[in-house]
Amino acid sequence: MHHHVRLDGQVRCRVWRAHRHSRWRRRADQQPVGPDASQIHRLRHVGGAFFTGIVGTLGAHFVWENGAHYAIFNALGLATGDLYPGPTTPDLEWPTWIVYSAIPLGSYLMCFRFLQVTVGFIRTGELPHHDHGHVDGVDEDEVPVDINPCNMDDDLMHDLKYKKRHPEQQVGDGGTAADKGEPK
Repeated sequence: MHHHVRLDGQVRCRVWRAHRHSRWRRRADQQPVGPDASQIHRLRHVGGAFFTGIVGTLGAHFVWENGAHYAIFNALGLATGDLYPGPTTPDLEWPTWIVYSAIPLGSYLMCFRFLQVTVGFIRTGELPHHDHGHVDGVDEDEVPVDINPCNMDDDLMHDLKYKKRHPEQQVGDGGTAADKGEPK
């Protein structure tokens, strides 16, 4: 009797596994499991916007505490109190907050661009692409297949053609400067 119960338990377990496996297989055939490419692109762009937004905010806080707070309050005629005017650069003698403000400005611009691309991708489903070989204002004429750049008459290959055009004895070929009519 005990042997029969054990066999029955194994059979039930196998039937349950087969049923669960067939359910998974059907689900995989009917709809894909996991994110598709568009969701991944959106996630990447939103993540990039989030990251650059954080870097911009941290940089803006640093610039504000590094002397921008004092400079703005001073320019507006507000009481500066105990605010620190901030250090200056040794060479230009500019306040360092002006130089360091490039970090939050650049980060916020990148954040804005990430959001632009995300909105464009949601609307059209396409990502921007760049052709690095294309130059604006230059027509792309087809180059003839039988062109030989060494045979062009632009005198760029002077050393290679010189011996053909001047078959007389060269100074480097055992001749002397006197042979060429040049003073010694």
